[in-house]
Amino acid sequence: VLLGRIVDRCAPFLVLVVTFVIAFAGIVCIGLAGTDVPLLAVLIFVVGFCVIGGVGASDALVATCYPTSMRVTGLGWAIGGRIGAVVGPTIGGLALTMGSSTTRFFAIGALPMLGSAIAAWAVHMKSRNAQRAVPSMHGS
Repeated sequence: VLLGRIVDRCAPFLVLVVTFVIAFAGIVCIGLAGTDVPLLAVLIFVVGFCVIGGVGASDALVATCYPTSMRVTGLGWAIGGRIGAVVGPTIGGLALTMGSSTTRFFAIGALPMLGSAIAAWAVHMKSRNAQRAVPSMHGS
C-alpha cells in the first residue's frame, strides 16, 4: 500500500527502478550478512517490501504499457513470466547441495532484480521520450 501511494505521486517506473535496485542490493547483502540475525531480519524485511511491492506495482502498471485491446494479453505475459518463482527454489537447492557458497548463491539470485530495474528504466525512458515528442496544446 505504501509503495502504491509513492507510485501514484512520483514517476511510477522510476520508483520501480529504485525499488528493484534496493532489492538487488538487499539480496546481495543477505548473502554477506552471515549469522547476524538482527541485520538479516532488517534485510529480509527490506527485500520483501521491495520485491513484493515492486512486483505488485509493476502488475498494476502493465495497463499503462499496452493499448486497450492488448491489456489482458500484456498482463497475462507479465504474470505468466513468473516461472522463476517455481523453478528458482529447485535450482537454488541444487546449487547449495553442489557446494556453492551462500554469498555467490545470493549474488546470482539477485540478478533478476537488476534485470527488472533495467527493464523499468527502459520503460521510464521510453515514456519520458514519448511525452517530449507530444506537441504542446497551449500554442507557442
